[in-house]
Amino acid sequence: MTTECFLCARNGDTSVKYCHKHHIFEGKNRKVSEIHGFYIAVCPKHHSEIHDHPKDYIWLKKITQKEYERDHTREEFMRIIGRNYL
Repeated sequence: MTTECFLCARNGDTSVKYCHKHHIFEGKNRKVSEIHGFYIAVCPKHHSEIHDHPKDYIWLKKITQKEYERDHTREEFMRIIGRNYL
């Protein structure tokens, strides 16, 4: 796991000292996220924010699905996650 926050670094801030692993698909899909690498490194501030306001971060699910579909079909994605985010 990197020490660079996926969200802070997108805004040019690389001063984060440590990060948490955030699974993009949680709950029953947490294990699927782990198996397929559907997670990002985020600083503690952003990790809390994602969990406090998950609807504001639906775009993380969308970009994860888009990336997965570069090498797989939408049907495969829907079979493992259970829904389409695109």
